[in-house]
Amino acid sequence: MYLVEKRNGEIVAFEVSRIAEAIEKAGLAKEEAVKVATDIAGWCHAEYDSPYSIGDIQATVIRELGKQGYEEVQSRYLKYSEERNIVRYKGSKILDVYSELLSSEHEDMRENANINPDGAMGIMLKVGSELSKEANLHSMPKHLAKFHTSGRGHWHDLDFLDKTTTCCQIDLAKLFDGGFNTGHGSIRPPQRIGSYANQAAVAIQANQNDQHGGQSVPLFDYYLAPGVRKTFTRHLTGLLADSLFVIALLNDLDVEASQERLQELFASSNFQTLATIEKCRASMSLIADIQEVFLFKNSILLGKFVEGVWEQAEEKTRKDT
Repeated sequence: MYLVEKRNGEIVAFEVSRIAEAIEKAGLAKEEAVKVATDIAGWCHAEYDSPYSIGDIQATVIRELGKQGYEEVQSRYLKYSEERNIVRYKGSKILDVYSELLSSEHEDMRENANINPDGAMGIMLKVGSELSKEANLHSMPKHLAKFHTSGRGHWHDLDFLDKTTTCCQIDLAKLFDGGFNTGHGSIRPPQRIGSYANQAAVAIQANQNDQHGGQSVPLFDYYLAPGVRKTFTRHLTGLLADSLFVIALLNDLDVEASQERLQELFASSNFQTLATIEKCRASMSLIADIQEVFLFKNSILLGKFVEGVWEQAEEKTRKDT
């Protein structure tokens, strides 16, 4: 009985049918494949001592196919053998990396400061990363893979190569202007600085789930500045509305009509831009508008009133910011 030693060291019976199947898969007709396999078996029995190695059998198959004029089949069989060797090599390499990762001596274990490499999830993430690197090297053109494996160059973030973009900058201005969708729900444009800050955090978190590498927001304070303006305008509007309501009551004015005129004032483009112009000009503009609505005659007293309300709105805005 003839034996074969497999690559893992297991000893099994020599089967001509397995050689015939391999040759048939390479493109030879079944009857011819059986005939060639029988010839190969004869050569193996004559040249090698049992148990035969897989390498010796494959070498004999390649030689015999060439001798019998099956060059195309020989080429396909050789290509298949080489591809299988690569797969086996990669599989063994992954197992080696896995074993190494389980030890605390692996040089790459602390490549990410945000992950605890000693924890179970840290190890699993690293195993997945190494597997992804090997898969990407296998799928890319051979000369590019060799560029990396030979040490001539380095593909940065190779594990994420086929999955996403990396190190993105987020345009918060666009998100704030029109709102955005996180995939789990829509978020409306923010109206105060606290909402601006919260939405910025949500945007960074949502992007981090889909991207790789550092997430950055250029001009962060610039993007949030409209939130400060909106917050100030809201506080100024609320303080004026409350104060002027009381003034209208104390002066026996038509409260309902005064409130309607006040809401028109708040909705005007002139009022909405107050927070964007110089404070003195803004105060003077606001005094003139309030005089027109409430017909106040004492400009000095009204000026002090506006100044006090303005300072309260600023203080509230500072606290919110």
